[in-house]
Amino acid sequence: LRLGPFFYYFNYFSALIFGETPASINYLAVFVSILTIILFYGIFRLLFNRFLSLGLTFLTAVSLFMVIYARFSWNPNMLPFFATAFILILVLLYNYPQEPKNIKNPFLKKIYANKKISIALIYFFSIFFALVIQLHFLAFLAIPAFVIVFGIWSVFLKKFIYQFKLQKATFKLKKLRKIKPLIATDKLFLFLFSLALIFVLYLPIAVFVFFKWPYTALTLTTILLLVLFLLKIPSKLPNLFRERSYRIKLLHFILNLLIVFLLISPVYINEYKTGMDNSKEFFKALTSKSDDDKKHNLVENLFRNYQEYSKGFFLILTGSQKIDVVRLDFLKDNRLVDFKCDKVCRIRFPNTLVSFFIFTLGWILLFYNFVKIVNKKSKSSFDLKLKADLIFAIFTLCFVTFFGFLGVAYDFAPRFYLLTIIIHFVLLGFILDFIIKKNKTGLSYLICILIFAILTSLNLYFNYQRFYQQSIAHTKDAEYVKRDIILKEDIRFTRPQQEALLNWIQKNHNYNTIFVWAPPKYYRPILYHLGKTELDERRLGDDPDCFNADYFAIVKTRSKNDFFPDGSLNFESIKEEEIGSFTIHKLRIKDNPEEEDILINCKPNKPNDPRDYARRYNINEIFE
Repeated sequence: LRLGPFFYYFNYFSALIFGETPASINYLAVFVSILTIILFYGIFRLLFNRFLSLGLTFLTAVSLFMVIYARFSWNPNMLPFFATAFILILVLLYNYPQEPKNIKNPFLKKIYANKKISIALIYFFSIFFALVIQLHFLAFLAIPAFVIVFGIWSVFLKKFIYQFKLQKATFKLKKLRKIKPLIATDKLFLFLFSLALIFVLYLPIAVFVFFKWPYTALTLTTILLLVLFLLKIPSKLPNLFRERSYRIKLLHFILNLLIVFLLISPVYINEYKTGMDNSKEFFKALTSKSDDDKKHNLVENLFRNYQEYSKGFFLILTGSQKIDVVRLDFLKDNRLVDFKCDKVCRIRFPNTLVSFFIFTLGWILLFYNFVKIVNKKSKSSFDLKLKADLIFAIFTLCFVTFFGFLGVAYDFAPRFYLLTIIIHFVLLGFILDFIIKKNKTGLSYLICILIFAILTSLNLYFNYQRFYQQSIAHTKDAEYVKRDIILKEDIRFTRPQQEALLNWIQKNHNYNTIFVWAPPKYYRPILYHLGKTELDERRLGDDPDCFNADYFAIVKTRSKNDFFPDGSLNFESIKEEEIGSFTIHKLRIKDNPEEEDILINCKPNKPNDPRDYARRYNINEIFE
């Protein structure tokens, strides 16, 4: 699957500014990570007091999880900033007041002081929408669903919720019939614009669906039109466009659509050039099920997915990776429920249990605060209503992603936390806020300071541990490094090691053509360094290709036999050197190799045929 090219353009501009090196292409991403800390503080201030906001922000800055994902270049690593900023922009837009009154928050006062900011927010909304869906496949799926659900809440449901208090459950059919929903024209305009934006961004998918399943596409379109007519939206449009202010806004919206079309146009062009290959792969990924998904039912997936989120809560806030999940078998082997926990799981079970209950407590308090705001009189302050919308927005995105992950609940990757990572800090904030409000004394603040100190110390310790392991990786093997949860690494591989391995190859090669084997995860850095030399580097498989070449193998020092199982290869090691956590071998073809078709001279190295993989086009190839 191919996402949009925003991430590659972003790295390109970073390289233009800071130089063409692996480190420099990540400098702008590091800057975005710093902006994420500032953005999170702004979100925290809308939800909590200054004391809690500063504590949560500092914890965000030292979180091992956040630090690790800020230190290398990858599409999902910028999701915390772009996704969270997108949530904030959407909430600010739907709450833009006609006449700002009773706004206490100084940040909101500055935002809403100038009416022209509403137009600026529309541009930010459009641009961030087009960019965030290019950072990860999950964002590509979840963000439009989030926009639609939040739009329905803001335009159609919010008035009902505020008129009928949740705690009294007064949603009776007779009362609903008597009340006509007051749909603010600004909000209706924004909701319709959001739908148009989604159509422009997902046009290739829509075209593919129309030709693949025409009856399904026509049915969905008919249902959408019926809903719009039932809500009497078409009848509101003529009056809407008679007002000069909305005609001006319409021009801005059209310009926004053109900007978004420009940002997403590379995807359109690639779909045209490849015959809709990406859309085909997209629906193939959606409709196909993994082996694990077939083995587990809905209840098991729900329980496992919730555990994965509580596991992320513990991991992100503490930095500790000593946590596991309990397996649930539901309606299997003639049993209603059966919990399974292996040896490692039992050792880590106290952490798992504590994290599960504190995570659940955080959600309970989040809903409690939301209901408490909603149940206040309709004349409650603007700040509180915006706070309720912000809580609902964060919950909505988490809800959408939670159900989006059900299919991969048993193959959950830590990067999946990045899209909604702010929720873990927000849940902690509501827990500490409850402690402060329950006991308004210095003791409650002391308890919060103690909790912040413990969590910060844990993260700083695990950060120090990781950086120390990296600092010695090129001199000795840190055998005590265990496979981590965050990046699933059991070894540290640093640039000094890569350069030392390159120098060793350059000193010990006899031919210009060299074949190199390395573990798949660590091969690309070696290939990058070799590509900057005049050597003809190639990847080594199980069998030798030619005699007039040098062969090298790079293996983990702690498991030197990874590449040399007895009798399974045509090579033997004639020279080796240990370079920290990796050992490099120079290989010789055995006297009687199992492979007989070995050439004397190597064939020229040919690039891979583009037809063998999903095709990418650069700008120059478009016009060929």
